[in-house]
Amino acid sequence: MDSKENNSITEVWKTFIKRLNFKKIGIKSFLNSPASESEVKEIENKMNMQLPEELRKLYLTNNGQVNCNKFEGFFYGLKFYTLEELYDSWKVNASICKGLSEEDMAEQYGWSSSYPENAVKKHYLNANWIPFATDTCGNFIGVDLDPDIQGTRGQIIIFGRDEMEKIVVANSLYEYIAFMIEQFKKGNYRFEKIKKFSSEGDKIIFSYKEDKHPNDVLKKLIKI
Repeated sequence: MDSKENNSITEVWKTFIKRLNFKKIGIKSFLNSPASESEVKEIENKMNMQLPEELRKLYLTNNGQVNCNKFEGFFYGLKFYTLEELYDSWKVNASICKGLSEEDMAEQYGWSSSYPENAVKKHYLNANWIPFATDTCGNFIGVDLDPDIQGTRGQIIIFGRDEMEKIVVANSLYEYIAFMIEQFKKGNYRFEKIKKFSSEGDKIIFSYKEDKHPNDVLKKLIKI
């Protein structure tokens, strides 16, 4: 990936946030400031792997969202992990499949399926699936660094506790964010305010227009 493509991640993300903030002024205040290069490297050292370049660029733009009860869902209802939250979640997932071979995973979790077929390995979890967004109930959107034979390294997938079918939502993080912008331009979004959600006051939820779990809506959109 060349530098032009790397920079485009920053620009497409800023475009998305600009559109959100135009419709709901103040939304961007729920984003954390950029992570530093040293913070990214610290997480990579803990994981003993290098994060994909697109994901690094995203975190060097914003280190996830502010941890509060006043806003939910930069990724259409899913929380944008901070680097530390990404690491903590990845660590739990990686520990579940630690020591299991490809054959072990196929035997134990062969009931999983992939869309498109043979794009995502039929695993329950995989240490090379890097979550960056979550419903906080064990389901994620992340980067797949270990695709199946018909997949693409760096593809964006839905996976997690309730996700028996692993879905490829985009071939890259750039494509996924561009997809979110297109849905926004089409009017496929809603802002819902929940009064006095907590001691912090009202809560704003950003999600798709259809009132279902964001991942379920996303699956439908991908399969259209």
